[in-house]
Amino acid sequence: MSVLNRRIGRVGFALGYLPVLGIVLVLTWNMPNHKWPIDWSPSRIVVATSLLLWSGLITAWRCHDFGKSAWSDFWTEQAPVIGPLLSLWDLFFTPGEPLNNAYGPVPKL
Repeated sequence: MSVLNRRIGRVGFALGYLPVLGIVLVLTWNMPNHKWPIDWSPSRIVVATSLLLWSGLITAWRCHDFGKSAWSDFWTEQAPVIGPLLSLWDLFFTPGEPLNNAYGPVPKL
């Protein structure tokens, strides 16, 4: 089974996003007066890219749990305003398939 063809449950998805939220908070905490732009040093670029890849990966795993492709979530998020809300609703509240599916066995978390 490849890294991309896995499943993750709602609890695992929420736990997977905790580090993302924590690192974003740390990266933006020392911004003077909370204004953009952030100092884009090479280390911050590496961290931001890593966060983007990690969040995309766990989002794909969560979509696989309820039998959808990650691309379906990507296209849902493109709708202005309502798209990200619908995406979050799917990711946090849609139950996973109770049996094995094309993306793997039932997740433990």
